[in-house]
Amino acid sequence: MPVICWFRRDLRLTDHRALYAAAEASAGAVIPVFILDDAILHDGYVGAALTAVTLAMLEALNHDLQQLGSRLIVRHGQPLAELQRLVSETHASGVYWNRDYLPYAIKRDTAVKQWLREQGLQAHSFHDSVLVEPEGLKTKTEQKPYLVYGSYVKRWSELAYHQAEQLVPAPSKLVAPPSDLASLPIPALADLGFDLQQTIPQVGEALAQQRLAQFFDRRRELSVLKYAEAREVPAEAGTSQLSVDLRMGTISIRQCLKQAVDLLTEPLTAEQRQGVDTWIKELAWRDYYTQLIYHNPHMLNGSLDPRYDQIEWRNDPTEFAAWQQGQTGYPIVDAGQRQLNQMAWMHNRVRMISASFLIKDLLIDWRWGERYFMRKLCDADITANNGGWQWAAGSSGPSAQPYFRIFNPIAQSKKHDPHGQYIRRFVPELANVPDRYIHEPWTMPPALQAHLGCVIGRDYPAPIVDHGLARERALNAYRTALQTSE
Repeated sequence: MPVICWFRRDLRLTDHRALYAAAEASAGAVIPVFILDDAILHDGYVGAALTAVTLAMLEALNHDLQQLGSRLIVRHGQPLAELQRLVSETHASGVYWNRDYLPYAIKRDTAVKQWLREQGLQAHSFHDSVLVEPEGLKTKTEQKPYLVYGSYVKRWSELAYHQAEQLVPAPSKLVAPPSDLASLPIPALADLGFDLQQTIPQVGEALAQQRLAQFFDRRRELSVLKYAEAREVPAEAGTSQLSVDLRMGTISIRQCLKQAVDLLTEPLTAEQRQGVDTWIKELAWRDYYTQLIYHNPHMLNGSLDPRYDQIEWRNDPTEFAAWQQGQTGYPIVDAGQRQLNQMAWMHNRVRMISASFLIKDLLIDWRWGERYFMRKLCDADITANNGGWQWAAGSSGPSAQPYFRIFNPIAQSKKHDPHGQYIRRFVPELANVPDRYIHEPWTMPPALQAHLGCVIGRDYPAPIVDHGLARERALNAYRTALQTSE
C-alpha cells in the first residue's frame, strides 16, 4: 500500500527523514503532497516574498520528483480535511511528515495524528528541521528549558554534533502516484492574493547545494574560513546566503553542520577555525530561538519578559513610515531598509542596527518592526525574526541586548561600512559624498552639499531624530516600565 509524505517546510529530497522512512516502508510507493493552507497564507505574518520563494521551491521540488518518476500532489485547503480526502482517494496506509514546533503547527499535527490513529492508520513524524529538538535540551539540575544562549550552546554542542553523522540519502526512484490522482497546478503568486514588489533569489534544492558548496570552497576569498569577520561587513558577500534555503528546507541543517564539522578535522589556522566555529554557532541560534518560542509561546505576541510590555511606546506612524521607506536621514539604517524593500533580504548586522533604531531611537513597539520584516523578508522565519527583534528590544531576558546598551547608528556605520560602500549601493543620493561625511551627511558644509547635488533636507532627508536625545528618552521609558513592574 502507498504512504503519503506530507511536505511542509522541508522542500528537498536529500536528507529528508520523513521521505526516506516513507520510501523504505512502502518500497518507494510514496505520494508526495504539499497543502496550501490558508491559515498560514493569510495569517498576517506571511508576505509576498516568502510566498514567492515557496512557490518557486515547489516548482523545483516537483521537477526533482519527476526525475525519480514521481510528481508532487498539490492541494489547497484545511490540512486535516485534505489529508482525509487523499487517504480515501489513494487508500494510503499512513502519513509521514517532519515535525514543526510552532503552536499552530503542533495543534494541526496533533489533530492529524489523532485522526490517523483513530482510523488504524500509521502516523509517523520525524525530527528534521532543527539539530536539537526543543524538548531535547534542558538544564541538568532543574530540567528546565534554557533561557541563556551561552549556557544553551555549550550543551547544544554536545548533542548537535551527533546529528551531522546521521544524514540519509535521497530515494533513487519512487513509484509514480496514480495518474488519475488530482493535483492542483502550483499557483501563480497573484492567484493567492499577493503582489510582489521585490526581487527574490533563485531557489531550489540544487541551488541550495551550490550555495553551500560555494561557501565552503576554500579557494574563495570570503569562504566560511573568513566568516567570523566577513559576516560583519554588509558591503561584502561574507555570509552563506543559506537563510532562505534553511527557512523552507531546500537544504538540510544536518548537512550544513556536517560540512562544518568535517572542515574542522582539517589543519586550520586559529582565524579559520574561528570562522567555522562562528558559523556553527549561528546554526545554534536557530535551534535556540525555536526552543525559546516552543516553551514560551506568549513570545509570539508579547515580550518574553513581561515587564517590557509596560513600556510606553511613542508609535509615531509618520516616523514608522520613514523607517519603512529608508528615509530616516541615518544612512546605514536607510540602506538596510532599502535593501529589504528591493531584495527581500537584509544583511544580519544591518537588521540589528535597523531594529535598534526603530525601537530605541524612535521608541516604536518592536512588534511593528517584527511584523514588517516578516512581510518583507524572503527568509522570514517566525522564531528567528521574533528572537532577533526581542534581542534588540532587550525584552527576552538574559540573552537579549541589555536595554541600556543602545546601538549608535553612526558608530555602527563607521565600524561596519567604513568607506560607505554598502550605503552608496542602496542610497544613491549619497553616492558622491566623501567618506568623511558618508555616515553623517548632515554635517557636510552647505557649499559642499550644493556642489555635490546632495542638499540635506531636499535630496536626502535630515535626521528625523537626534540620537543622543533619543537615547535618553528610550532609557527613561525603559526605566519607568521596569520600576512600574516592581
